[in-house]
Amino acid sequence: KNKQKKKHIKQKQNKKMESDKIFSGQERKNVKSTLTTEEITQKRKLTQNKLRKRRRFDKLRKKRKEENIDDPNLLRKIHSLPNLKNGLLSNDDKVKFENTVQLRQILAIENGSPIQEVIDLGIIPILIGILQRKDNAILQFEACWAITNIATGESEHIEVLIAQGVVPILIDIMGSSQPFLVEQCIWALGNIIGDSYNSRNYVLNEGIMHPLLRVIAENSTLQVLRCATWALSNLCRTKPQPEFIHLKPAVETLCNLVKSEDHEVLADVLWALNYISDGDDERVDEIMIYKIDRRLVELLYNPMRDLQVPALRTIGNILTASPAHVTKMIDSCVLAGFRNLLETETASIVKETCWALSNVCAGTCYHIEQMLQSGIIPILINIMYSGEPHVRREACWAVCNALANGKENHIEAIVRLGCITPLVNMLTVKESIITAIVISAIESILRLGRNYFSSKGSVNEWAKQVEGVGGLRYLFDLQSHSNVVIAKRSAHILKTYFPDALDMDSDDDSDEDYQQNHHVEHHDFNNHTKVAPVHYNFNQQGPPPQGHRQGPPQGPLPIHHQGHHQGPPQGPPQGPPQGPSQW
Repeated sequence: KNKQKKKHIKQKQNKKMESDKIFSGQERKNVKSTLTTEEITQKRKLTQNKLRKRRRFDKLRKKRKEENIDDPNLLRKIHSLPNLKNGLLSNDDKVKFENTVQLRQILAIENGSPIQEVIDLGIIPILIGILQRKDNAILQFEACWAITNIATGESEHIEVLIAQGVVPILIDIMGSSQPFLVEQCIWALGNIIGDSYNSRNYVLNEGIMHPLLRVIAENSTLQVLRCATWALSNLCRTKPQPEFIHLKPAVETLCNLVKSEDHEVLADVLWALNYISDGDDERVDEIMIYKIDRRLVELLYNPMRDLQVPALRTIGNILTASPAHVTKMIDSCVLAGFRNLLETETASIVKETCWALSNVCAGTCYHIEQMLQSGIIPILINIMYSGEPHVRREACWAVCNALANGKENHIEAIVRLGCITPLVNMLTVKESIITAIVISAIESILRLGRNYFSSKGSVNEWAKQVEGVGGLRYLFDLQSHSNVVIAKRSAHILKTYFPDALDMDSDDDSDEDYQQNHHVEHHDFNNHTKVAPVHYNFNQQGPPPQGHRQGPPQGPLPIHHQGHHQGPPQGPPQGPPQGPSQW
């Protein structure tokens, strides 16, 4: 027994040594360097693309009540592809039909689909020939279905279909009077479009937009409408974005469809609007012509995440545009919708809501005034205390933008809501851009506090608050920051607002002594008591206004200008429902 036990222990030790050898030193580096960041991103996109194509395929197969494609008899027929090819070349339409059906069933096999074998046998030109048989719609449909299954393959398979000239033929068949054939053509084109931005651009240049919009306008069946809006959404997605001149004709159609009550149609429409609005002001201007702002706000209250998220992102994109559009969204009660989202338990939703609010706060004094009256600022301050790290950063952006762009009475109101402590705590975040905007916000508070309290002949109470929560320690440390602008700005704040602190020999004091002498408070982000919402009265007495501050506080920021930061917060993208070739 002892021998067996020793043998077992030795085997475990050997396995551990092998594992340590693989993941240590140079060998560990070699493992990491096998794929670049770009290659990993591309691999992830390809995997997502395959999953979407497969899920949409399974979904539609269930609707059509297709037989089991994993039938063992069907798997055996893979070896008889040459015979199927001969059947496709038969002059007998019945034989041709039977072999086309068998081929598209074989191509639908989930694991081991013989797409490359079909290409190598030269079957694609034969399918294209059958696809052009306008005298036999059923035969056209089966050939189109087989091509659709080929389009669920790899990018090189899509390239073969494009090179064989299948795209213009499919676009032409979209004008058919048979809804089932039109749907199948759009499905095939949607798979090709979703493969890559090169494929998407090629299909756009072949002139798919107007025939596709015509199909949507005719709205023959709900199933065709769903497939068409999905393909239209694919035309709008994938970066780099297509030129807006290609997408502009679709804006009116999409804005009309945003009123749809069908879940699938509405989800694809909202994602399409999100993709289109993500860019310059011209895109947002075109969307806002059709007055969909109230409908988008209404969808913020929808409990379905696949509708709520694209509506939120579209609104967020609109808020990065001109102040007039921001005012329009505020007048449509978007702040009430945002406040509702901030109370959800989903961190990703709260994060993107804070991102959208940061762009509201980067606007005019009217926008910041509305933020205060809505009661959102106290919620943002609470998030800076107790939110998850990536959510706190976005809330910090919003509060700092409000402090940078508001009037003196706005800044005073935000300070009285308790923003100093969480701002000082954010100086511990190891991101230069966050440190930069927080330092600028603290400097704005200290500057206003000096003017306000000196006019009353009293000490700057806000400077005492910054000192009381450990702000001096952080500012001392930031003087040696690697970013020169942050280091100089920290030194300037200490010299201007805390001249007595410069006489301290901070290197001789331990952290414990410093905290005892200067009353440094520690804050537990997880257990901090939330700030109670405060109703802000704009008639209250405050410091005399000196005009609102356009842009950031004085001095350049080192990395990022304060204001609109385009796009949603970094993180795994939340896309539309995982569907077949949806990308």
